[in-house]
Amino acid sequence: MSPRDVARLPDGTHLLHIGPQKTGSTALQFALHRQRARLRELGVVYPGPGVRGRYALGAGLGYSTPKGGRRPTQKAWERMLAEVHDPSARVVCVSSEAFGRATDEQIAETVSALGGARPHVLAVARRYDRLLPSQWQQRVKARVTLSYDDWLRVVLGPAAPRDAVWRNVWVPHDTVQLARRWGAAVGSDNLTVLVADEHDHALLPSVVEALLGVPPGLLASGDEVVNRSLGYGEVELLRSVNLHFAAQGYDDELYHRLVNRGLVRALVTSPRHPDDPPIPPLPAWAWAPLVERSRERVEGLGRLGVRVVGDPSALLVPDEPPADDTAAASGSDGALRIPLDVVVRALGGIVDGAVRDRETDES
Repeated sequence: MSPRDVARLPDGTHLLHIGPQKTGSTALQFALHRQRARLRELGVVYPGPGVRGRYALGAGLGYSTPKGGRRPTQKAWERMLAEVHDPSARVVCVSSEAFGRATDEQIAETVSALGGARPHVLAVARRYDRLLPSQWQQRVKARVTLSYDDWLRVVLGPAAPRDAVWRNVWVPHDTVQLARRWGAAVGSDNLTVLVADEHDHALLPSVVEALLGVPPGLLASGDEVVNRSLGYGEVELLRSVNLHFAAQGYDDELYHRLVNRGLVRALVTSPRHPDDPPIPPLPAWAWAPLVERSRERVEGLGRLGVRVVGDPSALLVPDEPPADDTAAASGSDGALRIPLDVVVRALGGIVDGAVRDRETDES
């Protein structure tokens, strides 16, 4: 189906956007949050009050929340349920990347609690060679200490369902299994898979606008920088901090305040430094597994018979990798150079986190 042919969902639908991670979810959630009042005027409820209902979902359905962050409360969950079940709502929309990592039991509980009488699930599929570099840096933001190459060898190695590193990629991004599991809960006719377009960042919000029946452009990205991917120098700097915290045995709460809410926030809310290179392309050894996985994904989606918006063949990874340009990510001697401004910004973020930590302790 062409994105232009996406029609408004019937009144009474509860749209569950399940991500997964690194497919444009955060930008969409910020737009839904920013337009919450206008959406409400149009009969669309986006449960609040925050950008995403992370802590409400943690309290009610057991989804993970940031280690060291505040504890989920039952009050937040009850407030979300009250909004989700507002009888005056024409359509309800709940968006969370955590849904993409749900167990079968959580899927059933999520649909029962949030799906209403007419649930509809939206998932986004992104080409694997474009996804994995972004996914690695996202996991480093979540305290992973593995180098890019070591992480790829776990992810692209033999199936390891008990390994958290492997699971964090393939539970949400094995699109066929994801669609099959959620389709079993809501019905395959009530599930849409959107094929991401690397060159069109407005695609996801425009499709959601069509599904919700709201004016085009309402959910366009604002001027704020939200959850951008880190440059190669930034992510290696953060990984070094992760290794230091692990070696010192510092607790989760301290990490959350100093690094998550300090260092990482300082980096991702500022534009990337022009001299900080992107994460290198995938190494040649990683290509063959992705070619096979992407072919299986496209064929599997065809067999499932779910609604696919966009061209599934766009998910295919080319048989041969592009020309090697990894040298652009390092100096002529192969060493990665981190711009001083990046280091200063990161240190400033940690200092800000420490000040907030002290103010919290003294309040």
